Amino acid sequence: MGDGGGRDAGASDAGTDAGPDQGPPDLGPCPDRVPSGPYGSDVGDPLVPFRFPDCAGEEQALYGLAHCTASVTVVNVAAGWCEPCFQETEELQAEIVERYGGAVRVVQLLFQDASYGDVDGAECNAWVERFGTVGVETLVATIAEVGPYLVDDSVPSTLVLDRDGRVRLTLDGTEPGLPNVRAAIDAVLPE
Repeated sequence: MGDGGGRDAGASDAGTDAGPDQGPPDLGPCPDRVPSGPYGSDVGDPLVPFRFPDCAGEEQALYGLAHCTASVTVVNVAAGWCEPCFQETEELQAEIVERYGGAVRVVQLLFQDASYGDVDGAECNAWVERFGTVGVETLVATIAEVGPYLVDDSVPSTLVLDRDGRVRLTLDGTEPGLPNVRAAIDAVLPE
């Protein structure tokens, strides 16, 4: 879905529940690691590609350079009004980034502020500072753009991807300590 600003929020082949067909993803620096469609967000699907700006306004792609070096990618969707997202954001840092380091890429899609408005760069930076998520790639999206990444329309939502971009776990809501996310990472890392 585009927002008129040229951002490619996602792509899918017709027939999936991930949104309209927008063609193949940008193949980026490691085209052999970019899965082909049809895209989706169910376990076993290659995740719908995205390209969203970070807090500084620089576009970051799901299948960009960081995808090339990570063995596992965790995608988390959060909003500024979502109290369970606060706890989960802190746990992403403590339980995933600090535990696994560079082997696991953590991307958080922040789609609304505390007043249900769109997030800008300043609010994105305030979020990162508030939760100390130095090792988490915090990206800015709109509510319309995060649809393909929500698990059962739940916030927070978390997806764990293997090195080939295939969904290995979907989690709606939060869980203290992220045991299911860590178990999925532990299962995928040795592959």
